[in-house]
Amino acid sequence: MIIDCHAHLVPQSWFHPKSPRSIFDLDGLFKEQDEAGVDMTVFGNNWIRSPDGADALRVVKEFNEHAAELTTKHPKRLIGLACSVPFDNDQILKETERAVKEYKLKGIMINSSVDGEYLDSPRATPFSNLLVIWMCPSSSIRRNSPSAMKRWRSSGCRRCWAGPLIPRFP
Repeated sequence: MIIDCHAHLVPQSWFHPKSPRSIFDLDGLFKEQDEAGVDMTVFGNNWIRSPDGADALRVVKEFNEHAAELTTKHPKRLIGLACSVPFDNDQILKETERAVKEYKLKGIMINSSVDGEYLDSPRATPFSNLLVIWMCPSSSIRRNSPSAMKRWRSSGCRRCWAGPLIPRFP
């Protein structure tokens, strides 16, 4: 199976003449998949394209609903990732959690920085907490056994996402 792991498909209502037309063209994406022998495409929104002047909560809700709809309609061709903002508020975190738990989106696409603020910012702590909870089996967290923590600390997920955060979450 060949999977294209990076694409953008946004709601038609977000159309802007300066946006690349391809981010609105599902049929075009499917044609490109077929021509290239690609079986599935993973798509998301990392805030490079969103409606001018729209508030973050509206963008997150609209995109996540859009991603869920496309993923449900085309489960053999598309995998939608939830959209979120690590530096925002509890409502955005609730929408992110909803996208993963209720809509069954398989991951989250975010920017690593916004206006010079990076993922190790204290304002990203609630977002980081949410991800750490999802990445750790709850029994390991409750027991806090040395062997469970050792397994988690050496896991690939810990290294790729949580590595820089470990000093704040011992």
